[in-house]
Amino acid sequence: MARLTIYKSDQCLPCKKLVPIIRKNARAKGDKVKVVDIDSCKSKECTEVSYTPTILRDGKKLKDSELEAYLK
Repeated sequence: MARLTIYKSDQCLPCKKLVPIIRKNARAKGDKVKVVDIDSCKSKECTEVSYTPTILRDGKKLKDSELEAYLK
């Protein structure tokens, strides 16, 4: 079982489309999902996010190709 952390913003159009798909896929695989809204987050980890959506799997940032493979 993997742990996914998804950093998203309400103003991010790709986030609005991708986050529900990623959540559904992760739950189907039995993975744990945590969604963090960087607009209201005050922690250091949120200030280090340079773009949204940013997805971490077990603490490691996923590249686009890795996310695509995960979603298949």
